[in-house]
Amino acid sequence: MKEKSGKIQKVFSGVACKRWIYLDYTFQQGTRVLSPGPAKKVTIHINEDTSSNEDFLSREIVALLLRENVAGATVFRPSQGFGSHHRMHSQEDGAEAARHMPVRIEFIESPAKVEALSSLLCELVTDGLIEIQDTVVLKAVSGTAQ
Repeated sequence: MKEKSGKIQKVFSGVACKRWIYLDYTFQQGTRVLSPGPAKKVTIHINEDTSSNEDFLSREIVALLLRENVAGATVFRPSQGFGSHHRMHSQEDGAEAARHMPVRIEFIESPAKVEALSSLLCELVTDGLIEIQDTVVLKAVSGTAQ
């Protein structure tokens, strides 16, 4: 187990406090935890059936995030929704409509990592929307569950 200590600025609601806090954080083998402080939340909106060169786009995006050592990502599959074409898609409308269901991929990372990933994500997403928001990581811990 390799340990590092860091000095971070205490941030709440996007406002930096004048007081500094010292936090000890640990990197365990195979685990990457974000440090508390300013971060970026990335949300990617695509359709379930959108494909890429290699696979379905959602799978390729998640594989890219894993390969690039992003701290974590989640894929959400809503029960209904519509996109820029304003056609409602619902799981209740049968198999054909369900193929076009929306998918949302979210992850939170350091501003530097998001900046480095932005061009790769823009290259991959040829039909959809990518949004990036400022956020603050208040606490991030990794339990013993794998």
